[in-house]
Amino acid sequence: MTEQETDKIQKTKKLTKGSSRETLFRVTIQNQLRSISIADQKANIIIGINTILISIFIAIIGLVSNVTQLNFISNLNLSLPLTIMVLTSFTSGILAFFVVRPSAGLWTNKNASRLSFRDYQHCNLDDFKKDIVQILESSDKIYESLTIDLYLYGQTVQRKFRMLRHAYLVFLIGLSLAVFSFLILQFVGPDSL
Repeated sequence: MTEQETDKIQKTKKLTKGSSRETLFRVTIQNQLRSISIADQKANIIIGINTILISIFIAIIGLVSNVTQLNFISNLNLSLPLTIMVLTSFTSGILAFFVVRPSAGLWTNKNASRLSFRDYQHCNLDDFKKDIVQILESSDKIYESLTIDLYLYGQTVQRKFRMLRHAYLVFLIGLSLAVFSFLILQFVGPDSL
């Protein structure tokens, strides 16, 4: 055995069970926080796109007609697709808004973890210091608190990505319906309906 291999084996033996746990918690929580950030960025993109689309559609509808002369049926070939897109963009934007909206619902008293920033609002400084001292008394309490946070961050990631999938799906369905309705009305014509 070479010296380098011996050094590697000794370094591996020096790694304790605690450092492996710490690495596991650190990497997993970093990945979950990164996933939360990615979901928020994607939701912000959806919100931005839908806001721009709604503004454009409302401006188009306002330019081609005014409220007293709006004749939805005679302008069906444009009005129906625009209406579908406005409703779809609005619904998709609302779903994306719920992705980025802060939610402290998971961090409740039954799931209390003093290590998370979300539980500070109902705690004064003295109680917080006492809780931290109690957590630091044993490594089991530290790992228990980290485990609670790990689980709750995982739940947050799941909620955000589920809502994000719904926002994308609503936008895709609405866009498809708007294009198909426009094409059908162009070829068939609104008079035949």
